[in-house]
Amino acid sequence: MAADVLIALVRANLAASVTILLVFLTRSSVRHWFGAQLAYASWMLVPIAAAGSLTPLDVSARPLAGARAISLAA
Repeated sequence: MAADVLIALVRANLAASVTILLVFLTRSSVRHWFGAQLAYASWMLVPIAAAGSLTPLDVSARPLAGARAISLAA
């Protein structure tokens, strides 16, 4: 149980760190092209990425009952 919490915290920290680095590297370009308001708002990606890393990954999820398979073949 404690190991699961520790792994979740490490994943959240890693996601936040990578996002901080990406926002920091792109903030001057974002500010130049889109304005200061969006440059400041881009920092909201950090807690979103951290929270997103905590969501469970259910690889065995089934599609919705009403969903249909789409064939790309003609």
